[in-house]
Amino acid sequence: LLKDNAKQLRLIIEKLQATIYPVMNGNYSLDIIGNFYHEFLRYAKGAQNDGIKLTPFYITELFCKLVDIDINSVMVDPCLGTGGFMISGMNSLFKIADSMTETQCVEFFNGLISTGKLKEEEVNRLKESNKKNGLAILTSNDVKEYIKKHSLIGCESDPVMYTLGCSNMILRGDGKSNIYHDDCFVVKDELIKEGANIGFMNPPYSASKYSVIQFISLLCDIVHKPGYAVVIVPTNRYNIVINGM
Repeated sequence: LLKDNAKQLRLIIEKLQATIYPVMNGNYSLDIIGNFYHEFLRYAKGAQNDGIKLTPFYITELFCKLVDIDINSVMVDPCLGTGGFMISGMNSLFKIADSMTETQCVEFFNGLISTGKLKEEEVNRLKESNKKNGLAILTSNDVKEYIKKHSLIGCESDPVMYTLGCSNMILRGDGKSNIYHDDCFVVKDELIKEGANIGFMNPPYSASKYSVIQFISLLCDIVHKPGYAVVIVPTNRYNIVINGM
């Protein structure tokens, strides 16, 4: 590998292994892919960021603290971007799953069966795959797998942002989340059917044909009641308070 630069290349790989890889695989809310993209644009000749702004991780974490997240929460971000809100939401749900006992895991899946979200046969297959000392059990890892597949909903119309958002989720072991590549207003009915009860959004107001009120109204329509909708709004132009969700 690069005969004259092999040592330097190895140092770079070791640094990535020590500093970046743990962040991508642990309970961190850093948007690694998004940050890399912006850093790349700083050095890419003639590159433009089209006014794209990343939502800082401390904001995405704050959003998760502002709502009552429980293990049954389903989150939606109609303006996914690079997936910052979904990363923080996933980590919040994972922390709850890690604290669950075996009995709580069983109760969680029994609830999914009773509401028709999963078939009993599917849950039984999960139990058999975890068979230990002759006992078929359910674990917090099973809960996490369900979260990855069913509890995180996103939508992004920009092809570059869509790719980055999907990459962010895949790198965290989530290759099957429900991420739509479309205009969130066009697929509104599909998003409603996902059954989300928590909505996070930082819309591209300045570069969008839709107004602030339209974005907020859309999110409130998508989120099922009782639920929570948290949106970043340009307060220098608007003073909006919405109650009753």
